[in-house]
Amino acid sequence: FYADFVKRYYILAAGLVRNPPDPKDATKSILKACNIDPEQYQFGNTKVFFRTGTLATIEEKREAKVASMIVAIQTAAR
Repeated sequence: FYADFVKRYYILAAGLVRNPPDPKDATKSILKACNIDPEQYQFGNTKVFFRTGTLATIEEKREAKVASMIVAIQTAAR
């Protein structure tokens, strides 16, 4: 679902909020920020559909972003 996708991956797009008024547009923004090929996904009425391996790529980008955020927080704490 669009809302679930945005809640999990909103950190990949700068300036996006966790609960946007239009989750479908927010999903489009996230995919554009991740430079995902438009051939690898398709929008439905309530969900976004991915080809095999595309969601894994997005998840890896999310994990890398979270890891860099954790390092920045640890650095500031020290």
